[in-house]
Amino acid sequence: MKPYYQYVDDVVSGKVIVGGNIKLAVQRFQNDLQRDDLEFREGVVDGAIEFISTLKHFTGKSSG
Repeated sequence: MKPYYQYVDDVVSGKVIVGGNIKLAVQRFQNDLQRDDLEFREGVVDGAIEFISTLKHFTGKSSG
């Protein structure tokens, strides 16, 4: 299962505790997946996640 789908499942099941705005965003994501006028391109999302994971912090607590 793709990590973003797993996150949605974990939020909905209560395994991951989040605030109200994130719960609403997860619900909106689920609703959008059901819409016929929208297209969710997993390949594009996977590419963005892969690129972002290569970025590094250069200063501060999270550097390295």
